[in-house]
Amino acid sequence: GWGQPLSPWLICILDSFSARNALLGHGVSYSVLDASQTNRPRVWLNRLQDEITRYSYRQLSVHFGFMGGGNFHFSAPLPVPRSDAAVAVGRERMGELAAVAKLPVGLENLAFAFGLNDVEEQGAFLDELLEPVAGFLLLDLHNLYCQSCNFQVKLLDLVGRYPLDR
Repeated sequence: GWGQPLSPWLICILDSFSARNALLGHGVSYSVLDASQTNRPRVWLNRLQDEITRYSYRQLSVHFGFMGGGNFHFSAPLPVPRSDAAVAVGRERMGELAAVAKLPVGLENLAFAFGLNDVEEQGAFLDELLEPVAGFLLLDLHNLYCQSCNFQVKLLDLVGRYPLDR
C-alpha cells in the first residue's frame, strides 16, 4: 500500500498481527536483480524503512527476479539468466535489503522462466543470493507446479534442485 491509503479494516489487521509478533512481510517490486543505476531500489528501501517503523515484522521476503521497466512493475517479475554478474547484483541488493530490514530476509522462487536452463538453475541461483545474508527460501509450490507443467519436468525432480535447508 505504499503511497496509497489503506482501508481502516486492513490497518486494524496489520496492527493486530504486528502486536502479536505474527506479521510476515512480502514485497513484490523490490527487483532484487535490477542492475540499473536508477534510484528505484533506494526509493523502495526508504519506503520499507518507514514501514518497519510502523509495524513489527518477523521476517521479510521478496520475489526473485527483475522488475524495472516503467509501468511493467504492475506485472510478474521476470527471470534473469544466472551469471557471475547477476549473482553479484543480487547479492548486493539482498545485502541492502538485510541492512535496512534488520530481520531475516528471503526470496520466493518464480513461476515464470524463459527456458529449461532457467528452471534447472533457479534453485542454485537462489542459494547463491541467500548465502551471504543467511537468508531463507520462500518455496512457492504453485510456482514450482507451473514450471513443472510448462517445461515437462517432474515436480519432485524440480523440488530437489532447491536449497530446502533454507
